[in-house]
Amino acid sequence: TLSFTSRHDPGGWLLDDVAVNQSSTSLIVNGGFETGDLNGWSYSGSCTRYPGDVRQSKPSKSGNYYFYGTCVNDTDTISQQFSTMPGSSYRVSFWLTNYGCCSPVELF
Repeated sequence: TLSFTSRHDPGGWLLDDVAVNQSSTSLIVNGGFETGDLNGWSYSGSCTRYPGDVRQSKPSKSGNYYFYGTCVNDTDTISQQFSTMPGSSYRVSFWLTNYGCCSPVELF
């Protein structure tokens, strides 16, 4: 399971281009959020104020969509499960930037 947990008071974290690769095979579904929603991802957390969501517009890293983690006073998490093989190597990569920076509470 690959999970991202965020909190940002105020502003947000922009997450895009999530990948877990074994050789050239990507194990992550919808890593660029290009379906316009969290298809392939599970959302959890106790964020009641400004929970994160998928948004369309720049400043995405690539494509048209990104996950925007904007939770205030708590955290929210997106995660995705995938299968691996013992002894194999995997490359985990993602693009992350802070938007509306900087305040006393910023966690990712």
